[in-house]
Amino acid sequence: MKKLKCLIVDDDIIARKSLERLCSKAGGLEVTGSCTSGEEALERLRQEPVDIIFLDLDLPGMDGKQLLGHLPASQRVVLVTGKVNKLNGTAARAAAVLTKPVNSEQFKKAIARLF
Repeated sequence: MKKLKCLIVDDDIIARKSLERLCSKAGGLEVTGSCTSGEEALERLRQEPVDIIFLDLDLPGMDGKQLLGHLPASQRVVLVTGKVNKLNGTAARAAAVLTKPVNSEQFKKAIARLF
């Protein structure tokens, strides 16, 4: 079975490491990189497209909502946020929404939507 390539975009190192760990345990997912800003993610995606982006909305510089505006509608995105009130309609664009701190049960349910 081909693994889905994933990019994690979050400025919080603990959140990134947690998502990396959850992805590795899930099976079927391969984290090909992580970024700490929207600008960095956009540049990375130009070089290497991915199947899924785990995207924090609250980023320095270009935030997650702004980054979404640069992505094709076909790009699968899982929003990751500690501030649910910041979703404001953005959730409709996402394949799933995870709230921080992300636990394994929440992650499994979100990933089930992707397969």
